[in-house]
Amino acid sequence: MKSAGGFTLLELAVTIVILGILSSIALPAFTGMLADMRVRSTAESFNLGLQLARSEAIRRNSRVSFRFTSSGEWTVCSSVSTTVNFACPDVIQIRRSDEASKNVVLSPTPSASTMTTFTALGRQYTDASASVKNPDGTVEMTRIEFSATGGSKTYRVAISSSGKSSLCQPSLPAGNVKACL
Repeated sequence: MKSAGGFTLLELAVTIVILGILSSIALPAFTGMLADMRVRSTAESFNLGLQLARSEAIRRNSRVSFRFTSSGEWTVCSSVSTTVNFACPDVIQIRRSDEASKNVVLSPTPSASTMTTFTALGRQYTDASASVKNPDGTVEMTRIEFSATGGSKTYRVAISSSGKSSLCQPSLPAGNVKACL
């Protein structure tokens, strides 16, 4: 007599138990990997926003500002008001907070800064007293650190006085191409 092809109930139960064990081992690593990807995505978005602001300042031959909020939203605009209250009548591009990565912690340097402004030459704006400040009087940011709870990686976007922004990982050793200088 021919036996019917298929799996026995015992084989199926063993397979399900093995799959359960493997997924319980892989889930924490997968969660950490997703957190690291969110942090990198947010850092890359900020870096691209800064590069857009700088290139638009050069293209328009005028000042262009990049401003962000703690929720991860950022705006690139020209015609920035010179008052303390930020006003942006000419929005070039915006990344809304609902597009921003959740659970990503932003740490700017200096800590109170949320904005940087580029001149028509692509450099960071400097006021008449030669201190680096935005047109509205707020402190010009020089870098932003990005991290997340549950993630193992930290990213940094650094802005030089010449206006160039770069993305790097501060935890990497000095010889690595992705390490911060």
